[in-house]
Order: sequence, then C-alpha cells, then structure tokens
Amino acid sequence: MGKQAGRRFSFSAYTFNTETGELARAGRRLHIPDQAARLLAALLENPGAMLSREELKSILWPDGELLDYDRSINRTVSQLRSI
Repeated sequence: MGKQAGRRFSFSAYTFNTETGELARAGRRLHIPDQAARLLAALLENPGAMLSREELKSILWPDGELLDYDRSINRTVSQLRSI
C-alpha cells in the first residue's frame, strides 16, 4: 500500500495493517477499497491531527489523476464510515 514499512493498528474491535491495507474485525477480514485504506492509514498515523483537504488529496491521489477532489474526498470518508 505505501512505501513505508507497514504498521499494525488496533482500535475498538478492529485491526488495520497499513502495508497490506487489510482491515479486520474480531479476526474477520473486511473489504476496504484502496482509497479508503489510504485514508484510514493517514488518520491512524496522525492521531489527533487535522489533515487539510490538500493533504488528503495528495494522499488519496498521489499522481493527481482526479479532477473533483472535494466530492471524492467526501465519498471516501463516507465509504470508510460505512465500513
């Protein structure tokens, strides 16, 4: 998923591996889209920090391939919330 060494985070009943993008709840793997996994990794790696939309844009679309960033960021946050 990223270029850094993977980290494993545990929160509530979940575990998340930043290297593989794998999210699990009570040992059961959950499907998580790549952008939602990147968002979750960014949030977990920056606890308590407020990430700007520009920072999120560079995290979610590192190659800058999308035009409607605001709507897409909102959609990705909604996806993560529903998972």
